[in-house]
Amino acid sequence: MTEIKIGDIFQDDEYYSERAQWCNENGCYIEEIESKEDGTRRFQIKEIPAPTDEELAQQIRAQRDSLLSQTDYLMMPDYPINDDNRKLIKEYRQALRDIPEQAGFPRTITWPEKP
Repeated sequence: MTEIKIGDIFQDDEYYSERAQWCNENGCYIEEIESKEDGTRRFQIKEIPAPTDEELAQQIRAQRDSLLSQTDYLMMPDYPINDDNRKLIKEYRQALRDIPEQAGFPRTITWPEKP
């Protein structure tokens, strides 16, 4: 088999499984580009597009929300935590909420350190 690369076009009988494995290892995908009446199918190896800013922002917010939820119990009024530690947790949670306001968001993120 010849060298595999993005942009290659091949038919379904030409080492499909090897190309699929290569794509799995190299972050690309295979798309069917033609299907003829005789049953012949053609495919092309394509690069996975980079996420849009909107998609990145959604992913970052989901991660941020997960981190916030991991500290929810610490903010319960009856949770046994001293005032100094509660203050640190509140500051951390606020820093998480402020992530979308950071310069460079969503491409550049500075995650706050959990106290």
